[in-house]
Amino acid sequence: WYAGAGVAPLVVSAGLIPATYAVTGVAGIPAVYIGVALVLALFAVGFTAMAARVRNAGAFYSYAAQGLGRPVGVATALIAYTAYNLLQVALYGLFGPLMAAESAHWLIAPPWWFWAAALACVVGVLGHLHIGVSRLLFAVLLSGEIALIAILTLWGLLSPHGGRYDLAPLAPSVWFTPGIAAVAVTVILGFAGFESAVVLNEETRQPGRTVKTAVAGLLALVVVLFGSSAYAEYTHSGAGNFQRDAATLGPDLLFHLGPRSLWGVGHLLLLTGIGLAALSFHHSCNRYAFALGRERVLPRRFGQHARNMSLPTASKFQTLIGLTAITVV
Repeated sequence: WYAGAGVAPLVVSAGLIPATYAVTGVAGIPAVYIGVALVLALFAVGFTAMAARVRNAGAFYSYAAQGLGRPVGVATALIAYTAYNLLQVALYGLFGPLMAAESAHWLIAPPWWFWAAALACVVGVLGHLHIGVSRLLFAVLLSGEIALIAILTLWGLLSPHGGRYDLAPLAPSVWFTPGIAAVAVTVILGFAGFESAVVLNEETRQPGRTVKTAVAGLLALVVVLFGSSAYAEYTHSGAGNFQRDAATLGPDLLFHLGPRSLWGVGHLLLLTGIGLAALSFHHSCNRYAFALGRERVLPRRFGQHARNMSLPTASKFQTLIGLTAITVV
């Protein structure tokens, strides 16, 4: 559930996919999801094999350090740590304006930075606790996201534009379409987070089996869920309308696949999905900082945990980074 939250299903299906359609006008997003998934499946074989043999919260750091030496491992960890931090801060920036728009009809509507800072504080509190405390939250809300996307996708597929299905988005020729490189970049971003299960390697009873199941399951979920929702959004609008509809509707391109009664639920789950993704990346950053602190790359305090196995120093530092970024912006 933790790694699945990092994938952020509704953020991708309702945000990233419509934005990609609107900007590129390329119909072949479903085919690109399949192609990228096949490449990542090859990566996942070796990745999960290493996770079964190297039990370390540093994940990429520990693998690179053992295979290529400590300097390369430290560089790898810093790259991963920075990337997860940037994703976490970006999610605060995404949440703020969306929440401000939702609250615009209130008598007192706080500005976007208030909501962004509020989310950073909530994530900081939950991230300060043991990850098990958030397990039910992850499970319930993430299940709601997946169920909603599945319902809307099925609804959209049952009502194709003009009553016919266009298979152009699945044709191999889409790989030679102008703009396909930009599509590939955004599709790869949609897979971000599926690998994060390995940072919990030290906290699982059966690290090899658990990580392998989580990574394989998430990879399959991502390609089926995102590929089918992208195709449903395209099919429901039609070949001549999908780019215009994506630009006009934005996230509502997905929500308009189903009945109006689900729109409010969709907007709510989109907001909670952003929060869950931020919390997931917060936990990932914590564990990279813990591993680097334990190896004396970061100050020693980062490598210490509380009695409840939480990582207070790393968590406080993540919260400080998020609030600082919001303040500066």
